[in-house]
Amino acid sequence: MKLILLPVIASIGWSATVDAQSTSGSDVTRQIAACRDVRDDGARLACFDKAATALTNAQRNGDLVVLDRKAVVERRQRAFGLPSANSMAAADVRGAEVKELTSVVRSTAPTRTPGRYSFRLADGSAWEMLDPIDPPRAGTTVTVTATRLGGFRAKLGARRAVLVKRLR
Repeated sequence: MKLILLPVIASIGWSATVDAQSTSGSDVTRQIAACRDVRDDGARLACFDKAATALTNAQRNGDLVVLDRKAVVERRQRAFGLPSANSMAAADVRGAEVKELTSVVRSTAPTRTPGRYSFRLADGSAWEMLDPIDPPRAGTTVTVTATRLGGFRAKLGARRAVLVKRLR
């Protein structure tokens, strides 16, 4: 790691460590925040320029990933119900939690287990009903919610909610 002392900033007792190859994302954000406290306009501009370069390099190297909350929510909605959805990156993005999925039934088909049916939704996801009841008709609105113990319940139109599992 290289130590770079900026003359004006060093005179007020602040030093920055900047190395484009090993700067972590949190270091870059701290550098940007620290630049706001620099009083001299020229030194502040130089500080922001160095921080912007470090930010660009950290992003290019994969040390810093910028996420769009809308894209995270859309991705989580597509993965809702899949086992890998719980281990997705950016688990701590505020406002990106997906607790339910509402869609429309496109098609239904019987499964190998007597009395059980699978259904495909308009978003492309496929679910299997674990309760032995009549299948929903195409066009029925379905709301799938996560249960407290990690399972899923689907409310099929005006009918009672049934246990379901995501197939794909």
